[in-house]
Amino acid sequence: MYCCFPQLLPESAEMENVSVRIPLYDYIPDRLLTVFITEIGPIDPSYLYTLSKQRYHIDDLDLCTLD
Repeated sequence: MYCCFPQLLPESAEMENVSVRIPLYDYIPDRLLTVFITEIGPIDPSYLYTLSKQRYHIDDLDLCTLD
């Protein structure tokens, strides 16, 4: 998913044949993550799913339906 924010690169409108794409999020492979920082403190990746199930409704956890 990409978004267009012309105010971030105002000179991009003056460039011909240039497409500026700004990602809405970054993908980080799970092997590179050692800890998640949350509002309740650092969380081990193996505990993240359990914590999510405790704090959120199951319908809120289905992130695969992003369009």
